[in-house]
Amino acid sequence: MEGELAQTPLELLARAALRPSIGRDTQRGLFDSYNSFLAILDDEKKRDALNTMTEEEMATSAVWREIRAISHAFHSGLKNLFFGDDEELRELSTNYGVF
Repeated sequence: MEGELAQTPLELLARAALRPSIGRDTQRGLFDSYNSFLAILDDEKKRDALNTMTEEEMATSAVWREIRAISHAFHSGLKNLFFGDDEELRELSTNYGVF
Protein backbone atom coordinates (compact mmCIF):
# COMPACT_ATOMS: atom_id res chain seq x y z
CA MET A 1 0.00 0.00 0.00
CA GLU A 2 2.74 2.51 0.88
CA GLY A 3 4.47 1.79 -2.42
CA GLU A 4 1.45 3.13 -4.25
CA LEU A 5 1.95 6.53 -2.67
CA ALA A 6 5.27 6.81 -4.50
CA GLN A 7 3.64 6.19 -7.90
CA THR A 8 2.56 9.07 -10.10
CA PRO A 9 -1.11 9.44 -11.02
CA LEU A 10 -0.21 8.44 -14.58
CA GLU A 11 1.44 5.23 -13.34
CA LEU A 12 -1.64 4.40 -11.26
CA LEU A 13 -3.90 5.09 -14.22
CA ALA A 14 -1.76 2.89 -16.48
CA ARG A 15 -1.87 0.05 -13.98
CA ALA A 16 -5.66 0.27 -13.76
CA ALA A 17 -5.94 0.42 -17.57
CA LEU A 18 -3.85 -2.76 -17.88
CA ARG A 19 -6.39 -4.85 -15.99
CA PRO A 20 -7.45 -7.76 -18.23
CA SER A 21 -11.09 -6.66 -18.33
CA ILE A 22 -10.31 -3.17 -19.64
CA GLY A 23 -11.06 -2.94 -23.34
CA ARG A 24 -8.64 -1.69 -25.96
CA ASP A 25 -11.01 1.16 -26.85
CA THR A 26 -10.90 2.40 -23.26
CA GLN A 27 -7.12 2.13 -23.13
CA ARG A 28 -6.71 3.94 -26.44
CA GLY A 29 -9.21 6.61 -25.50
CA LEU A 30 -7.34 7.41 -22.32
CA PHE A 31 -3.79 7.39 -23.58
CA ASP A 32 -4.38 8.76 -27.07
CA SER A 33 -6.14 11.76 -25.55
CA TYR A 34 -3.40 12.15 -22.94
CA ASN A 35 -0.73 12.05 -25.65
CA SER A 36 -2.70 14.55 -27.74
CA PHE A 37 -2.83 16.92 -24.78
CA LEU A 38 0.93 16.60 -24.26
CA ALA A 39 1.48 17.26 -27.97
CA ILE A 40 -0.43 20.54 -27.66
CA LEU A 41 1.66 21.55 -24.67
CA ASP A 42 4.79 20.66 -26.64
CA ASP A 43 3.70 22.88 -29.55
CA GLU A 44 5.07 26.31 -28.68
CA LYS A 45 2.62 28.17 -30.92
CA LYS A 46 -0.43 26.42 -29.44
CA ARG A 47 0.89 26.71 -25.90
CA ASP A 48 1.47 30.44 -26.36
CA ALA A 49 -2.02 30.84 -27.80
CA LEU A 50 -3.50 29.15 -24.73
CA ASN A 51 -1.38 31.26 -22.37
CA THR A 52 -2.57 34.53 -23.87
CA MET A 53 -6.14 33.57 -24.75
CA THR A 54 -8.97 35.59 -23.28
CA GLU A 55 -12.31 34.11 -22.32
CA GLU A 56 -13.92 35.82 -25.32
CA GLU A 57 -11.37 34.27 -27.70
CA MET A 58 -12.16 30.76 -26.48
CA ALA A 59 -15.46 30.74 -28.38
CA THR A 60 -13.70 31.00 -31.74
CA SER A 61 -10.32 29.40 -31.04
CA ALA A 62 -9.40 26.25 -32.94
CA VAL A 63 -6.82 25.39 -30.26
CA TRP A 64 -9.44 25.69 -27.54
CA ARG A 65 -11.85 23.45 -29.51
CA GLU A 66 -9.04 20.91 -29.87
CA ILE A 67 -8.36 20.98 -26.12
CA ARG A 68 -12.08 20.57 -25.39
CA ALA A 69 -12.36 17.57 -27.73
CA ILE A 70 -9.34 15.97 -26.07
CA SER A 71 -10.78 16.56 -22.60
CA HIS A 72 -14.08 14.97 -23.63
CA ALA A 73 -12.27 11.90 -24.97
CA PHE A 74 -10.23 11.61 -21.77
CA HIS A 75 -13.37 11.99 -19.64
CA SER A 76 -15.11 9.28 -21.64
CA GLY A 77 -12.11 6.98 -21.15
CA LEU A 78 -12.17 7.57 -17.40
CA LYS A 79 -15.90 6.82 -17.25
CA ASN A 80 -15.35 3.58 -19.15
CA LEU A 81 -12.40 2.65 -16.94
CA PHE A 82 -14.09 3.25 -13.59
CA PHE A 83 -17.74 2.58 -14.42
CA GLY A 84 -17.80 0.42 -17.54
CA ASP A 85 -15.36 -2.31 -18.42
CA ASP A 86 -14.35 -3.73 -15.05
CA GLU A 87 -16.94 -4.83 -12.50
CA GLU A 88 -14.51 -4.62 -9.56
CA LEU A 89 -13.39 -1.08 -10.44
CA ARG A 90 -17.02 -0.07 -10.95
CA GLU A 91 -17.94 -1.38 -7.49
CA LEU A 92 -14.93 0.25 -5.83
CA SER A 93 -15.61 3.55 -7.59
CA THR A 94 -19.26 3.48 -6.62
CA ASN A 95 -18.63 2.53 -2.99
CA TYR A 96 -15.48 4.50 -2.23
CA GLY A 97 -15.24 7.24 -4.84
CA VAL A 98 -15.37 10.83 -3.72
CA PHE A 99 -18.09 12.70 -5.54
